[in-house]
Amino acid sequence: MVAAVGCLTVLTGCMPANLAKDLHKEGKLWDVTILNVYDGVGYSVGNTVYRPPAGSRFILVHLRMKNKTGKERLLKLDQIMLATNEEVAYGPSIVDRGMLIGMISKERVKVAADEEITRKLFYSYPLDFTPEVIVIDGVGIIKLSGAAKTADYKNDTHAGMV
Repeated sequence: MVAAVGCLTVLTGCMPANLAKDLHKEGKLWDVTILNVYDGVGYSVGNTVYRPPAGSRFILVHLRMKNKTGKERLLKLDQIMLATNEEVAYGPSIVDRGMLIGMISKERVKVAADEEITRKLFYSYPLDFTPEVIVIDGVGIIKLSGAAKTADYKNDTHAGMV
């Protein structure tokens, strides 16, 4: 199944965006809350700074997911897709633990029954495309359209962003 966060029409070039409110979707397997989406950010861990390849920029999706099932499940973060349309979709380049400091996470994590985890997914996304949805197996599609406002991410408390 798929989860989407809508179309971020204000996301262009390196202009950061901030959700006006959290986006929440309940799926069959997971409850998902998209806490924020930023466009044009960098990422650092310790003394290492990661930059997207030429012709692209990082888009950060900060999300919280809760296992709704009564048993431990494997969360495949590498299969959470950011899409422009049905033909163009990207998986995350970097998965961060979503803590106060930048810390790389495993792309696949076991989540206990009723456990909730927070992660930051960094997508290397082409400069000439604007993401419209996030697709999550067991949840569906979350549309990003109209959900964003401009923001100054440098004054926000999101570790790992440069």
